[in-house]
Amino acid sequence: MVVEGHLIKKKMKINDFLDYVKNYDNDSIECTKHTFFRFSDKQINDWMNCEKVKTYIKGNIPLFIGEQNNGCYAVFYQFEQKKAIKIIVDVKPEKIKIVTLYVVDKKSIPKKIK
Repeated sequence: MVVEGHLIKKKMKINDFLDYVKNYDNDSIECTKHTFFRFSDKQINDWMNCEKVKTYIKGNIPLFIGEQNNGCYAVFYQFEQKKAIKIIVDVKPEKIKIVTLYVVDKKSIPKKIK
């Protein structure tokens, strides 16, 4: 089931996103209770936690960024050979909230968004 607010309405230029997030320090990027709800405690402890997600946002170049109908951004990063991490962020002037994240097949990254 696709939620209308989660659909990507507009592509964002990667350099624009990188220029924007470089203005936030790690304390201004926060995880929410909802960030890891799809993952087990073991997965969070073993390979993904809030600090690692912040590192993705601050230290990696995204494969694609799209603005969703709800105003959040879906940011896709390389994860494994055929996988990507899709991080949903809510960007506000004072902070970035990491809403949630998924491990997705790279084929699911949008191609034809204006």
